[in-house]
Amino acid sequence: MAWIDERAALTRERRSGALSAFHGTLGGLKTLMSGETRQTLRTMTQCAPDDIVYAIRVLAGIEGAAVIIHGSAGCAASALFAPDASNLLYSTNLDEKDSILGGDEKLREAISRAASRGASAVFVLGTPVTAINNDDVNSVISEFEDRTGVKVTYANTDGFKSKTPVTGYDIASHCLLRGLVEHSRSEGSQSGCGCFINLITMSESPSDVLSVLGMFEDLGISVNVLPRYSSADSVKRASRAAASVALNGGECEYLVDGLEESFGVRAIRTDSPIGIEAAERFIRAAAGALGVEQEAERYIAERRGEADEAASKTPLSGYGVFLNMDLEPAASFAALVSELGGKVTGVAVPYVDEFNKRLLDKFHDNATPFIVANGQPFEIANALSKTKSDFCVVPRGIAASVLPFGIVPIEWGHESFFGWDGILAFSSLISRLKNSRGIKPFRGEIYKKTWLSKSGNWHVKTEVR
Repeated sequence: MAWIDERAALTRERRSGALSAFHGTLGGLKTLMSGETRQTLRTMTQCAPDDIVYAIRVLAGIEGAAVIIHGSAGCAASALFAPDASNLLYSTNLDEKDSILGGDEKLREAISRAASRGASAVFVLGTPVTAINNDDVNSVISEFEDRTGVKVTYANTDGFKSKTPVTGYDIASHCLLRGLVEHSRSEGSQSGCGCFINLITMSESPSDVLSVLGMFEDLGISVNVLPRYSSADSVKRASRAAASVALNGGECEYLVDGLEESFGVRAIRTDSPIGIEAAERFIRAAAGALGVEQEAERYIAERRGEADEAASKTPLSGYGVFLNMDLEPAASFAALVSELGGKVTGVAVPYVDEFNKRLLDKFHDNATPFIVANGQPFEIANALSKTKSDFCVVPRGIAASVLPFGIVPIEWGHESFFGWDGILAFSSLISRLKNSRGIKPFRGEIYKKTWLSKSGNWHVKTEVR
């Protein structure tokens, strides 16, 4: 049965055995993931984004779409984590009475209001409140569609079934496949020059997307960007593309595979285009799907010289880099660090599952500290205090947390490191930052010495069933 025929997407734990709690070494993680995944848990955890936040980042970023957060006013605060959200955001604002008797009436009112404002698509986002009071959201939606003809789709998030927030990307993808992608495919749209390719992006910054679009423009390849930084029309026409390629295969796997399974859009599986070798593989894979291999080879020959020259200066020689990002880009980034003469001193990723565990083989030193955690900066601080790292690539917003260790932070997403321009940008950035190696730590302590002296994995336990 096709995925879009299912009422809801499975959590990553159920669908791919996702692991979200580990603190040890690369070798230990490889051993843990070598057989059937043994689930682990944290007996202490910091607050971190959940599947609702990840889903709203995708759906609220579609231009012209309306997103209805079906829950209490507090649940509507999820929208604060969607900085590029559209203007059409609603909350059903359920109160105590609604949580007992149901919030169907308020949901009908919110859908009607969104439709009356000309929304190109309407998405209803679930929350813990509606999961607990068991609102029959699908019946309300069906009743409204039958009466008005407006397409409304339910993103069945609840915030507590999954410890792997990337499940929210899967739920959003399921929602788009069922409710927005055109369920018909024009003839002659298979492959060959003149067709377009879907560029699938979930978490990347605008500068990341623009970098990759620049490469495709140089190759003369037409691109349809979705679901972030797109419109409802962009999502609708995704079924007519020759192929789909993702900037992060782990995050976008559900949508890429769903387009192939349900609509015959070829799925291009390749690495994130970070670093010399990975950028070449990405370009060749995309060009091969559209029959422009010769143009790709000419383009690679033109740009390879610049990248080789930057790498020959080995700006990272003698320096260590700690990587804190998703496993897919981390694997490519590790190769870039090596290409520039450096060493990866540690890695922190949000999850590992059956789909991406092959990427662990891209890291070669089994003694490398490896953390699998959704957020949990206190664990990363513990690891940083024990590694000889000079630079740490971190998500936007937490750069200050590495400064007390005398480590220079590099914000992931602030400046794009994708594609050929990204190789040059990262090399240039490292050369500039080496002069700031002597940054003084903050006065005072973020974490006590007693905590930093503890083993980083004392609170990560094997789940008992």
